[in-house]
Amino acid sequence: MAGLIGALNTGKTGLMVNQKGIEVTGNNVTNASTEGYSRQVLEVSSSPVLEYNGIIVGQGAMATGISREESVFVINQLIGKSADYGEQAAMAEPLEELERIVSISDDNLAADIDAYFEAWQALSNEPSGSVERQEVIQMGENIANTFAAMDDDLNELTENINVSIESEVDTINQMVSQIADLNVRIVSTEAGGASANGLRDDRDQLLQELSELVGIDTYESESGMVSVQLSSGLSLVEGGTASSMSADRVDGLVTLSLDMGASTVALGLDDFGGEIKGLMTVRDVEIPEAKDGLDQLAYTFANEVNAVHEAGVDLDGNTGVSFFSYSTSTAADAEAWTGAAATLAVAVTDTRQVAAGATSASGDNSNTLNMVALQDAEAVDGSTFNEFYSLIASKVGLAVDQNGYELEAAQDALTQVQNMRDSAVGVSTDEELLLLTQYQTGYEAAAQYINVIDEMLDTMLTIGA
Repeated sequence: MAGLIGALNTGKTGLMVNQKGIEVTGNNVTNASTEGYSRQVLEVSSSPVLEYNGIIVGQGAMATGISREESVFVINQLIGKSADYGEQAAMAEPLEELERIVSISDDNLAADIDAYFEAWQALSNEPSGSVERQEVIQMGENIANTFAAMDDDLNELTENINVSIESEVDTINQMVSQIADLNVRIVSTEAGGASANGLRDDRDQLLQELSELVGIDTYESESGMVSVQLSSGLSLVEGGTASSMSADRVDGLVTLSLDMGASTVALGLDDFGGEIKGLMTVRDVEIPEAKDGLDQLAYTFANEVNAVHEAGVDLDGNTGVSFFSYSTSTAADAEAWTGAAATLAVAVTDTRQVAAGATSASGDNSNTLNMVALQDAEAVDGSTFNEFYSLIASKVGLAVDQNGYELEAAQDALTQVQNMRDSAVGVSTDEELLLLTQYQTGYEAAAQYINVIDEMLDTMLTIGA
């Protein structure tokens, strides 16, 4: 009788193990499309055996835990590739806007420069003509307005990037705080002997998302806690403690700093990866280079035009009249031309001030010819005005093309690693359905086994009666 009771308990363990297997498999199938979910596996072992009259008797099976499929290598690759993708993706839109601002088209700066010299060419045919003189002034104003508009557009683009960076700070702090909290909960849960599979999935997903924002390096301790650092080595999470990031305005630009408890550290481009690095690269590198080029072009254009105009004589016999005016930065580290594009203006206020000739004679057009000759002069670093502007536009165009190539490569690399993750730790519904069939069959077999034991017990009880 005791043997049959033991056998009945063995059958019971079969039911329980297969039932738990069905539950785990069902959970996997349900979460097959859940982002960041890692496949869970039922761990089964044989129950401790029993020695009875020198005979070793098995006691069935037991579920010892539910493990989580994981690959440290793949997770680290995901974190790294997410940072690469985030950086290039963040650069794409502002770079395209920058390209629009400095692009070469029928109604941009290059066309205005051509129109300006064409007005001087027309003036050479009628040196005393008030209409032609007014056209020269108007074309000069168009150039000044275009320079100012482009500078305004670049400033607006810079401000849009500032707002984007600023808006990410709260999100970053929330993620960092959640990771620190998950560290504590994971260690506490696992120390109590329970599974923290879901918590670990949540943490891995947060790490990937945080890396896409700022670029991070991670290290997991033996206790199960993850340390998170910026690419420069500054700590974001250490155990259950999270650092806090803040944003301030310095000279019109958003700057970030990291409060690490004992100290606050100013953060720069070299501290970041991910979206923040991409945005800062456009704001602090690409836009300033374009602005510097426009300032140099405006400064040189104004000086070259002024030199020719001041050498000429207006209708009132005056010399030394500047056609353009501008102002530049007085900062110690600024270039001589810094600020010229935004402040360029036509200084001539009357058509009689236009210096068309070397004398005040109404038919003298000698100075207009000198002015027209400037159009083909290699006045800006060995280039003509339009050639130099083309260089500015082409540099931005190359940056856009490079970004497009690197974004596509980063997207492909991230997709490849995500596929690796899905293959290594993701859920295959086909495999789970096979397991479900296996557990179902096992459950039915255990139930049949119990029925057989039950019939044997009934027989024995009948014999006993």
